Amino acid sequence: WMQVSLGYTATQAGYATCVSGLAALTVSQFPPRLMRFMDPRLIVSCGLIWLGGATLLRTEWTSQADFWTLLIPQLIMGFSIPFFFTTLISMMFGSVLPREQPSAAGLFAFLRTTGLAVAASLSLTYWDSQGRVAGSELAGKIHPEETGSALTAQGFSFEQSRTIIAQLVDKEAITLATDKVFLVTGCMLIMIAFFVWFVPRPKRMAAGGAH
Repeated sequence: WMQVSLGYTATQAGYATCVSGLAALTVSQFPPRLMRFMDPRLIVSCGLIWLGGATLLRTEWTSQADFWTLLIPQLIMGFSIPFFFTTLISMMFGSVLPREQPSAAGLFAFLRTTGLAVAASLSLTYWDSQGRVAGSELAGKIHPEETGSALTAQGFSFEQSRTIIAQLVDKEAITLATDKVFLVTGCMLIMIAFFVWFVPRPKRMAAGGAH
């Protein structure tokens, strides 16, 4: 979206998103310490709610968003990642016998990779669908004759005016679709945080599983 709608280069988009990894690195030491005296399910739930809240911050993005508007939610999101991901891995290893941990790690990696692939596919399909819906709604609300006349008065040809209007509609439609994806994703993350409590509390936590 940053490259398609905002005109960012791949490098600029990378700068805006890499801060989540840096933020996660700074707090990665805290989840293992918290697991010593806190229910790991509480840590995972709080991490997911935090992640969902950071995702919902992006629902107000517009096509005029500046670099810092894009960066700050990424930074906030990064702080939440170790709290649910690291703790979740430790819960997984703590729920199996030591001799079963290699198999559990392989199964977890397989399920994670498969889940990410399915989620990415569904997200992109939904994003494309919402882009088409938003484009149709925007096309019905604009006044192409008046807009075209205004552009023609500024020296644009008829074909140029049509191209500009079409590009503007596409740009705003993609932005609205992106906001919708973030809204649905944020709500789902917060909802999933409550389902974590249906998982039995591990009787032991894997030593080093969180590192």
